[in-house]
Amino acid sequence: MDNKSISSTDLKKLPYAGTDFDKLRSFGKIYVDKTEMIYKLTLFDSAPVFLARPRRFGKSLLISTFESLFSKGTADFKDLAIEKLWGNEKTYRVLHMDFSKYADMEPEELKKYLTKEIADFFSDKKTLHVLDEQGNYNDPGYLLSQVHAIAEKSSLVLLIDEYDAPVTHHLSEPAKQRRIIDLLSSFFASMKACERMFRFVFITGITRIAHVSLFSMVNNLKDISIHDDYSSLLGITEDELHKYFDPYVNHAASELNIKTSEVYRKLKSTYNGFQFSPNAKETVYNPWSLLSFLVDPKQGFQNYWYDSSGRTPTILINYLRDPSNFLFFNNVKKKDIIVSIERLKLKSDSGQLPVDLLLFHTGYLTMRYQSSRTVKLELPNDEVSDSIINVAMDANNIQIKQETITQLDQIPALIDQEKIREITDIFNTVLTETISDGSNAFEYENIIRDIIYSQLPDIGMLKSLETVNAFGRADMEMTTSKTRLTIEFKRSYKGKSEKRAIEEAVEQIRSHHYGETTLPKKLIRVAMVISTVKRCISAFRIIE
Repeated sequence: MDNKSISSTDLKKLPYAGTDFDKLRSFGKIYVDKTEMIYKLTLFDSAPVFLARPRRFGKSLLISTFESLFSKGTADFKDLAIEKLWGNEKTYRVLHMDFSKYADMEPEELKKYLTKEIADFFSDKKTLHVLDEQGNYNDPGYLLSQVHAIAEKSSLVLLIDEYDAPVTHHLSEPAKQRRIIDLLSSFFASMKACERMFRFVFITGITRIAHVSLFSMVNNLKDISIHDDYSSLLGITEDELHKYFDPYVNHAASELNIKTSEVYRKLKSTYNGFQFSPNAKETVYNPWSLLSFLVDPKQGFQNYWYDSSGRTPTILINYLRDPSNFLFFNNVKKKDIIVSIERLKLKSDSGQLPVDLLLFHTGYLTMRYQSSRTVKLELPNDEVSDSIINVAMDANNIQIKQETITQLDQIPALIDQEKIREITDIFNTVLTETISDGSNAFEYENIIRDIIYSQLPDIGMLKSLETVNAFGRADMEMTTSKTRLTIEFKRSYKGKSEKRAIEEAVEQIRSHHYGETTLPKKLIRVAMVISTVKRCISAFRIIE
């Protein structure tokens, strides 16, 4: 298939487009290499299986896949690999509960809707006692016990998505959160008591919260969150990208008028890098971001993950309002974070989630093998690096003015016109609007660089940080259809003059041959000085 064979109809076949049936069908086609993993999970008879992943990694789509397989067999997966493995004509009643729907509810309202959902699902089997003698709604767990009394053994499949959403949403309201935890504790305790009637139980979430009974009373729980066998269950591997998406990547290269190899390089640096087990053989792409780009590549390599997740989890925003947590977050790019593998498995108090584990669970940090007992936590890719800046701005109610956004959108044209003074002025406007008076950001070159980079437009040019060549890493590059702009930043401070800083930057650009390629583009190389004293980019020099 060549570029021209990609049509709007083809694009609609990508996951997350069209109806639920389209999603399931596409999931089967694209994730055929994961079929064995999916099938192996269904062999856990009645023992609950738990999977933690960040948002936008396909947890809900996986649950929909299980729902279809257990309720309809392989009807939605004809001629796909799972059809041969499944070999089970028996179907089951499937209770699919999405707790994210109830995230912002008050405790009594949550109790009411969970109870009603269970009662409605079993309304054809038995009249359940939804209300107690005082006319109040019974606990949802109590209704499960009523069903258990009449249910056949292994007759029901229970699927729970985002089990922790109601708890984490009320992080800043301890009293309400405690009542929600008590409610969910009762529910999961009843689920344990009723395990005889379950053929399969699958639960997803973001965090492991103590005191919800899921990880205590349900003592036979199979937690596969950091299991090596299931590391690539969600997400798209490099092999899968090439196997199933080469035509779409070729189409993107045509739309952006760049080489296909450059698209692959940019996709990898922007959306890949997630690792979900210590000994994983490979990292994975964020599926939402990758597929969003392939559907509409003209929009450039945008930050789809952050913008599509309701900005960012409420739980993280609340944590970043704590000055000590915010300091840790701001410094996350500069420090090595080594944690034990056992620590990643820990259950945490809902009001005292350690910030390093919270960043790992929400996808802002990913793991790398360090030793048989430890892993290193680090940022997975450029998209998450941008999100670090954006979430910090959201936590402090900082917004870029619309006038500044309009100026930022002009940067590709200014690059082609070699208007470096105007570009520098825009950079300084961004810094003025995003950095508070008391911030120490100007003491760190990488923070200033990353703030600027996070606000650069994605349309009209390709941008990259620490662009690698044989001699080193250029701080920042921006490439339009005509021009390649390479920038090296150096910081001046008391004891180091602007003149010395700019001379160091110039020397580094020349000695490391930054920006030098065989591409038929005009090359502009610029040294810029970040002044800690003046709190701005105070000087620049174009290298002839």
